[in-house]
Amino acid sequence: MHCEFDKGGSSVSARTKLSFVAILLAATSAAPLFADAKSKPPKPAATMSVSVARQEALKQRIRKSVGAEFADRIFQDPRFTFDENIYAPKKNVTPQKHDPRRWTDYDYALSPEYIQKARNFLETQKAVFDAEQAKFGVPKEVIVAILVVETKLGERLGKGLVIQTLWTRAVFQTRLQRPAAAERELIAFLLICKKNNFDPFTIPGSSTGAFGLPQFEPSSYTILAARYANDGKPPNLFDPADAIWSVGNFLSRAGWNKNTLTHEQVALRYNKQLLYASAVLDCADTLSGKSTKHHHYVFAHRQPVERAATK
Repeated sequence: MHCEFDKGGSSVSARTKLSFVAILLAATSAAPLFADAKSKPPKPAATMSVSVARQEALKQRIRKSVGAEFADRIFQDPRFTFDENIYAPKKNVTPQKHDPRRWTDYDYALSPEYIQKARNFLETQKAVFDAEQAKFGVPKEVIVAILVVETKLGERLGKGLVIQTLWTRAVFQTRLQRPAAAERELIAFLLICKKNNFDPFTIPGSSTGAFGLPQFEPSSYTILAARYANDGKPPNLFDPADAIWSVGNFLSRAGWNKNTLTHEQVALRYNKQLLYASAVLDCADTLSGKSTKHHHYVFAHRQPVERAATK
């Protein structure tokens, strides 16, 4: 900066004054811009490129696992998109307070409506259940109870497509509890479709990618799904007979008939939530006439209900 003082050293030249004014005006005009930048930081420019790079890396691994020709046919299909419902923010949602006077998780499984529907299902599928008990030895009431809890006997099969759900979760896996699980399940699902000539864009599933009446994960389908009819066709979990056969196979291999495990422990292998296992066992007890008080389910609910009652 060029400064000049007069002979007395007490004044600044006109040129210097103009320089100070120009700097002051520039700083003043820039202040709102800096304020805006501070309050609304711009999104990193690399975010999209990182997302695209991640998608390409996933696609390369999928190609190696399921074959490039099959994979590219999937990738080029216009239906191969993200499921926006998984991560889309919920709007205008009013928080609901827990009502300690009633339970909300699996009430339907113990309601008169679904107990009657389960009894009707047992009657219409009697031949399949008889064959299942002869082969696997799992009580029919337990199997139908799982189908009630999982999908209300097929009424609730999921709102999304399995392929879209698993692809979305695989790309955005940093927000999941088990980061690599979605990618593994997606590859397992595509291998199932390729082997059995299924159209992957026609199979609905849950928000985790489980599908069919018993809501098997793709990896579970590969190992445990079973066909009721001995006709060489692949198991169809949307068919009641195959769903019954598959759940019987699952529970039998999980240790239902082993004295070393309790029935609750086996049910927990199907779903690790205590409330789930309790609802299944009490629904089965009700159907078999063993219990009408649902003691397992009440016990599992006890702490949440007591906590809610104290708030």
